[in-house]
Amino acid sequence: MRKPVKHLFLLSLLALVMAACGPLPVTIDLLPTLKQNGYDHGSFSETVAVAPGTELTDQDLKLPDENGYAFTFQVPNLPATPSSLVLNYEVELGYQVACIDNLAGQIQAQIYLAGPSADLWANPLKGASVLATIRNQDTLTLKGQAGLSQDQIDAVLNGSLVLGIELKTEGLSGQASTDAACIQDGETQVTISGEYQIKQAVIEARFL
Repeated sequence: MRKPVKHLFLLSLLALVMAACGPLPVTIDLLPTLKQNGYDHGSFSETVAVAPGTELTDQDLKLPDENGYAFTFQVPNLPATPSSLVLNYEVELGYQVACIDNLAGQIQAQIYLAGPSADLWANPLKGASVLATIRNQDTLTLKGQAGLSQDQIDAVLNGSLVLGIELKTEGLSGQASTDAACIQDGETQVTISGEYQIKQAVIEARFL
């Protein structure tokens, strides 16, 4: 007679524990949608034509362009309103700098995320950036977890996002090369180019 009572007690205890813990996290994998639209990778090239020997100033590139990648996706049924959303991300960005002598300074990559009606470049993904010494050729890796702001959370729950990456230099110094191979029509063709690939973009909805 005691066995059923014991089982009922254990089931009740388990129910209490589960209720205290709240619903398990729900994930939304954005990468398949990005791949379907061809948004998971891209290339870029920015050329500035200046007189040979000119001191260079900082450059700022918006990837893929000023508009970013706009896309929609299916939001799964959530058991409750999330207490927070976290994006697990990984992006590799390779770049080359051509026709600059005595190159020095730093280069930074930053991920941005916003809703379709918001200013994309005013909504950085907090902590999703990397800063490194600039070289003639290098690869930057952005990888980690980032908590979303309330505006970004609202955009995710509406199933519509705009994604962009900013690549900019800080404290850039150097001179436009005087090498004949870099000069066209009397001006040095200073170029920053490269490719990038989004390897992970998984949103985790967490509940209290």
